[in-house]
Amino acid sequence: MSKAEVLKTLKDYKDAWDRGDVEAGTSYYAEDMVVHMGGGSKLSRDYTSRADFITNWVKRVEDYTDSWTFHGNELIMAGDDGVAMRIDEEWTRGDRSVMCKRLAIYRVVDGQMPECWFTEMNSGEVDAFFDEID
Repeated sequence: MSKAEVLKTLKDYKDAWDRGDVEAGTSYYAEDMVVHMGGGSKLSRDYTSRADFITNWVKRVEDYTDSWTFHGNELIMAGDDGVAMRIDEEWTRGDRSVMCKRLAIYRVVDGQMPECWFTEMNSGEVDAFFDEID
């Protein structure tokens, strides 16, 4: 893919998440994707398929939180095979909240994401927020 095609895929992906359309957002994940989720929480591990990531990360976060709000992102670097970004998301549960400052790297092939790496720059706060997740 060209850098322009990668950026178009990323824009469409980001737009889906910005409007809260989880189904459209996750449709960009390849069926056999691998997600490397950093940190030390119960959610930190490698996910080995789109279904695994959606079921065991996305749905668990949705069910655990009262709200999940995206506050923007910043493109750090883009190339023909992927992008690096900083993403800000906020989660709330009861009177608790955390603003996640995430570094994300997406590999993009034919409009799909077969591999992603995520790490929170404030992982201690994020890990503490998810300390009671089932």
